Amino acid sequence: MDWLKWLKGFYETFGLPHPTISLVLISLLGALLFGSGWTVIGRQVEKDRIGHGVKREQKTGDATTTGDQSPAVSGNSNNITYEGSPSGEKKHKARK
Repeated sequence: MDWLKWLKGFYETFGLPHPTISLVLISLLGALLFGSGWTVIGRQVEKDRIGHGVKREQKTGDATTTGDQSPAVSGNSNNITYEGSPSGEKKHKARK
């Protein structure tokens, strides 16, 4: 337990004369170590997901539309073909 004696000496040198500053510095150091570890773990999990075929959802852009009575479409290079209604059918617009 030689490291415990080393930590005790470190605390006696820096902690006792400046308790507030040493507490703040040790807290920041702990937060930095925790955040770094959390980031490394997150990257490993992401690598594992990619390796197992788990994909993230793809984000699509805003829905856009052009022309009369065309639906708004969003997506990733969607190809949509519109064909007119058969010539024998007539569409009736609803009366207001």
